[in-house]
Amino acid sequence: MAEKNNNTPEKKNKFAETRENFVNAVIESLEKGKIPWQKTWDADCGNNLLYNPVTGTKYKGVNNIMLIYSSYAKGYEDNRWVTFNQAKENGWSVRKGEKGTPIEIFKFYDKSTKKDLDMTMYNSLSPAEKVEYFTKNVYIVAKNYTVFNAQQVEGIPPVEKKEVKNIDYNKIDKIMENCGVPITHKGSSAFYSPSTDQIFLPEREAFHSENDYYATALHEIAHSTGHPSRLNRDLSGKFGSKSYATEELKAEFASVFIGQEKGLNYNFENNIAYIQSWAEVIKNNHEVLFSAIKEASKITEMVLGYEKGKVLSKELTKGKDKGNEVEI
Repeated sequence: MAEKNNNTPEKKNKFAETRENFVNAVIESLEKGKIPWQKTWDADCGNNLLYNPVTGTKYKGVNNIMLIYSSYAKGYEDNRWVTFNQAKENGWSVRKGEKGTPIEIFKFYDKSTKKDLDMTMYNSLSPAEKVEYFTKNVYIVAKNYTVFNAQQVEGIPPVEKKEVKNIDYNKIDKIMENCGVPITHKGSSAFYSPSTDQIFLPEREAFHSENDYYATALHEIAHSTGHPSRLNRDLSGKFGSKSYATEELKAEFASVFIGQEKGLNYNFENNIAYIQSWAEVIKNNHEVLFSAIKEASKITEMVLGYEKGKVLSKELTKGKDKGNEVEI
């Protein structure tokens, strides 16, 4: 029997390798002082959300950031993304030599049925039954799919230009009114105080525009969701600490997501110390990037819910994020 060659390199997990490449690219950008998730596409399409024009899927969470980064790195200004087959099926074609952008899909398989998890059945279970069933019978398979920006696709119709509407600041006012946190206008700094559960903002006149004022307010409201009565995050870190940098990263991503939903631009020049601290914490633990994006999705859901007077407790948000949508 032939001797086993112990020098044969192990086959890399493609999903893990793709994530590692993405994190390294983000770190490299941050170390150069560049924030790679700032908006680059044309908002005249009607909103800031990245989406698939074939399925109507709006990309969220990690996929949202991956595609924003790709837009930033490659200069894409179109916010539409499709797969190779979707382009082909619609009579379009991906230009020869174009490289796509990987996104993540999580599928849930049922060990007992050997099929996809029956969500109708699963949702009919009690909370306790769901935990038991998921633990015993369900396993998650993570996969990568490749999508192409509309600028890489020949034959795709030009993006439909919609009438650009002014941002409805009344809706953001509702969020500020219903967030449950007193907002005081004074001083020259914007911050959230965890000890008193208060937000402090400079007077409106101190901001360059309404966009800047509301974007800043929403950023501080994002921080306030970390209060023990809400999502209960660690807000004890001081400037320069790992926990402080991690919380700022969560609020940063939440600000991007909320800005997309509300049509706000969130392209402020961040202090270089913040950017370097993000690079440092991510470099020390790559998973920090993904956990921050995941938490930012929960923050976004809570903050947007304030508009309709909806308040989610930390109990209601536990376990809600089971991965990205299967539809791409």
